[in-house]
Amino acid sequence: MAAPTVFITVPKYVAITPANAPNGATIVAPMVTTTTTTNTTTTTTLLPKIKPAPPQNPTAVQISTTASSDNDCSDSNSSSTTCPPRGKKRRLDHLTWEEKIQRKKLKNRVAAQTSRDRKKARMEEMECEIKELTARTQILVNKCESLQVINDSLLEKNQKLDMEVETLRQQLQELQNKQQQQQQSTAASATLFSRCAG
Repeated sequence: MAAPTVFITVPKYVAITPANAPNGATIVAPMVTTTTTTNTTTTTTLLPKIKPAPPQNPTAVQISTTASSDNDCSDSNSSSTTCPPRGKKRRLDHLTWEEKIQRKKLKNRVAAQTSRDRKKARMEEMECEIKELTARTQILVNKCESLQVINDSLLEKNQKLDMEVETLRQQLQELQNKQQQQQQSTAASATLFSRCAG
């Protein structure tokens, strides 16, 4: 009785990532397919093919970087050393140079627009303050002019009153002089009359 036939089937290509592969390229190495029959053994060898590595997800890169840093920290902790704290700034290693330039331009544009908006708001606020101060100044100027007119009128009235007081004083002085003269003349007449009667 013949021996049973055995078929061994394996994947045609196996992805191998060597340590010195450029940019994480994956080398697909051929597998040896062996078919065993009762009579003969056939061995087929295929030429190797090199395929580019699939694009990696930035999140996966960050996770792997974080994991490696955690491993480093654990190793350093095991050797009685402290691991420096990680920075809170987000890394942009997954962006290309052009994307970084565009990002920087966008940030500058946003910052400039924000600065212009703040400057515009400040200018509007200052214009409102200037208008309010101008209105108050105009009110004060009007009040000052009105008070100046009143002051001039009071000065004129004061001058008139001074003139009237001076006139009344002169009249009083004249009346006093006349009264004194009359008293003197009356006294002289009485003296003369008494002499004539004696």
